[in-house]
Amino acid sequence: MKKHIMIIGFLAVLIFGIVLFSILQTARLNNEYASLAVEHVRSVPVLTSRPALVPSRPEDYGMVVSNSSTPVLTQGYWDDLISRKVKNLKENAPKEVLDKINRNIKEDPVKLQENLKQIEDNINKYSAVLAKNPSDQQAKDRLEHFLIYKSIARELP
Repeated sequence: MKKHIMIIGFLAVLIFGIVLFSILQTARLNNEYASLAVEHVRSVPVLTSRPALVPSRPEDYGMVVSNSSTPVLTQGYWDDLISRKVKNLKENAPKEVLDKINRNIKEDPVKLQENLKQIEDNINKYSAVLAKNPSDQQAKDRLEHFLIYKSIARELP
């Protein structure tokens, strides 16, 4: 019976040793895995968000800067508006008034051509001013006036 107790004791110590060895090996492997994971995380470059570009002169990037909320209306807009207004005028105005307007236009075609050239020159001039300084309200107003004049000149004759 002593033999059995010695064998059982030896087996218990052996099993206890194997369990302890297994626990130590598992702990060592966990530590190695954790250190590998930490090294891997450290080796991955950290992506940082880049600050937004803030140009000192947006005009250098082809941007048109305007502080006014009302845009300069285009030639097409004024052509359409004046066309509708003149059509309405022709429908509602007396025939004598329209004949008088047409007579005045046709009396001096040279002067009319000079005025059209001057209107076109002023449109180019104020467009250039606005290209350099988009916030110039006076240039916007003048450009709109000349666009209206050009539309009227196209529509009336």
